[in-house]
Amino acid sequence: MAFDFQYSVRRAVAGLGAAVLAAVLATLALTALLYAMQWLPRAGILAHIRSSFTNGALQEQDWLVHNDRLGLNQYSDCMLIQMFFFRREAWADTVAPIVVFNDWPVPLWADDGEQLSECAIARTAAFSEAPFALYPAQSYFPYGRYMHAYRLPAYLLLEQFDVGAIRRLYRMMAFGMLVVILVTQLLVMLWRAERAEDRSRAGPHVLQGSFFVILSLIFIHFYALELYALSLVQAPSDILIFGAIAVIALRPITSTAHRMLCGLCGLFGALIFAFESLYGALPLGLAALIGCSAMKADRHSSAGQIATAVCLAGISFVVGAGVALLVKLVTLAVTFGPQELTGFFSQLNYRMTGGGFSLSDLWRSLGESMDVIFFEDYRASRAFLFGTGLYLIVAYGIALAHATRAAAVQAHGLLLSVLVIGIWYLVFRNHSVIHAGAMVRLLVWPLIATAGMVTVALAGVAQGASRGVAFEERVHLE
Repeated sequence: MAFDFQYSVRRAVAGLGAAVLAAVLATLALTALLYAMQWLPRAGILAHIRSSFTNGALQEQDWLVHNDRLGLNQYSDCMLIQMFFFRREAWADTVAPIVVFNDWPVPLWADDGEQLSECAIARTAAFSEAPFALYPAQSYFPYGRYMHAYRLPAYLLLEQFDVGAIRRLYRMMAFGMLVVILVTQLLVMLWRAERAEDRSRAGPHVLQGSFFVILSLIFIHFYALELYALSLVQAPSDILIFGAIAVIALRPITSTAHRMLCGLCGLFGALIFAFESLYGALPLGLAALIGCSAMKADRHSSAGQIATAVCLAGISFVVGAGVALLVKLVTLAVTFGPQELTGFFSQLNYRMTGGGFSLSDLWRSLGESMDVIFFEDYRASRAFLFGTGLYLIVAYGIALAHATRAAAVQAHGLLLSVLVIGIWYLVFRNHSVIHAGAMVRLLVWPLIATAGMVTVALAGVAQGASRGVAFEERVHLE
């Protein structure tokens, strides 16, 4: 027993070491690519950005409510445009690209007395020969809080296409990944059902496939991709998450070697951190990894094997994201001095608890933004979310009462994935209130987890009924 425990610990440590190594290599590789990107030819990018403003693909409003042609979040896209024009030394721009905030540290106002939008600032910079002479010197802010890896695909594509074409490409890729999951799982279910000698053998595969089919349908309908998949900043992380789900859906996680599992999950965490701009990619990526890994367990796996695999996957993701953050902090301190870390953590603390927002403020802000993903009537949206939570709790209780130990572990994993979303809202309360229009999309995951929980519960009830029938038949024969 002691030997088995020591062996398991060594395998887990080796797996987490692989996660650390994968995260370090991925972060350094992305940093090198972002540095090399500084020497991209400027002419094509400049021409396509300017044409995007002149043809209306980019407008001066930061937020376009329910605009499924241009997207909702132009704010982040225009910050990305600013990073291209406010250029200085290559390495400094790699670590902390320059942006101009319209409200800090110097409020900026238009001639009509209205505050300048970030898109108006970006447009002015795009058509200026001297972008650093447009605003007070203290307005030019080194934006080192994130890695801004979304610059890489955006600038590469801007060499050949304008913003409108890139947005359509991103949206097509996001929806395309979900359609791939949907079609692939339907085909796998049909193939498994046809090959199985009896329905009992096909049942687990059908249940797994049903979960991923429902997952893709919920994301397609409720995740507001028609608005946010058009964002040059948010779309890459969404596409990355959908790609990871597609991979998980094809291979049982319990049949993957621990070192390979941890390495891939650590890599996934590092990539999500690199493309994250605090719009919810990290919690959604972790929740999806935990929930999908639990649901994709091999039907012959024991409860302990499923729990170990799910825990290693989740921990490796967190380790990968944490290592990427550590590499980011080191490069920031080496480039600009240790004092930059003070500003980083000060802003991080503000994004968590700044402004004194209460839980009621958080619920009210999210409730007012639910029309983005659910229904126009916020009361109906709240009732729908409350009903989803009730179904989740009831299905969880049924799963624990009737399912096998392995299925109970799956139910625990789904519940844990929902708690990830709740904890993120609690920890980053300030940011969730300020950016509720984007953060509300995380509430889609409880719907998906509830669908999975109901699947596990129904499977447990069906197994219990079949065992009861088999027992009665044996008694009758005796």
